[in-house]
Amino acid sequence: CIMIRSITLLVLALFAFDAQTCPIDPWYRVAKDYERFFEEADVVFLGKLDSYEKSGKYDQLADFTVVKSFKGVMNFGESVTVKNRHNSSCSRLFHPVNSAFYVFAKMSEADGLIINGYATFVPMSVALETDMGLK
Repeated sequence: CIMIRSITLLVLALFAFDAQTCPIDPWYRVAKDYERFFEEADVVFLGKLDSYEKSGKYDQLADFTVVKSFKGVMNFGESVTVKNRHNSSCSRLFHPVNSAFYVFAKMSEADGLIINGYATFVPMSVALETDMGLK
């Protein structure tokens, strides 16, 4: 009985991951483990979302005004564009306009600042709720 239950759980888990489900909301995962995402990112900043638009099937281009830079060379008030790949269940879209986000992005020669398939950004509300360490 225990063996059958274990096999059943394993099969269900495999199907869940195969279906690209996101077991933990990425905003909360990034907020709780922000040190790891900070180390993996090329650029980290707190920014105000000024606008966004869809670009192609999976891409969202989001324009920010930098409020505070934590990693990378950015200045207060600077405008930056982030390409957000919305191509998995662990992706999220930036919205609404005028919201604040902590953004953990990679630098790509082809795309500039990019978030590729896993939502490595945290809305200000989630950062406050989880007491995320970046201040």
